[in-house]
Amino acid sequence: RLGEPLDAIDHADLWSERIHHYAFGRMSYEDTTVFSSADGVADGGRRLSSSESWSVRAVPGRPMWILLRTSAAAPAEIEVLVDGHVAPERFDVPDQIFAEPSITIPAALVRRPWVRIDLRLRASTVFVYHGWTGELR
Repeated sequence: RLGEPLDAIDHADLWSERIHHYAFGRMSYEDTTVFSSADGVADGGRRLSSSESWSVRAVPGRPMWILLRTSAAAPAEIEVLVDGHVAPERFDVPDQIFAEPSITIPAALVRRPWVRIDLRLRASTVFVYHGWTGELR
C-alpha cells in the first residue's frame, strides 16, 4: 500500500525542522524529549500540545501517505490539514510507545510539489518523533 518515502521530518532535530519550516503552537523546553524503547530504539521528539505544522515534498495530483512515529499514554485523535484543507482521515494514535499510525491524503489535496501539513490534537498528549510522507503506489 505505501510506496517509497519522498520526504521525512525528524522532530527535535533542529536542521530537519528548519528545512521543513517546522512551526508549533504552544511549546516549552519540557516538551522536547528523547525516548528509548525496550528493544533499543531511541528517538527524540516533541510533545504535540495543540498543533504543529511543516512542509514536505509531494507529487502534485497524486495521492500520498503520511506516517508518524508517536508515543501516547492514552488513545488520541489528530486532525490533519493539507495546505489549509481538512484531510478526510485522522490519525488514531494508540496508547503505546513508538506506534506508527498512517493515513492517506487524496490526490485532490496534493496540488503543489511542496505541501503544508498541519496536525491538530483533539485531546490527550502525544509525542511525535518522526514523520514520513510518500506517494501511494
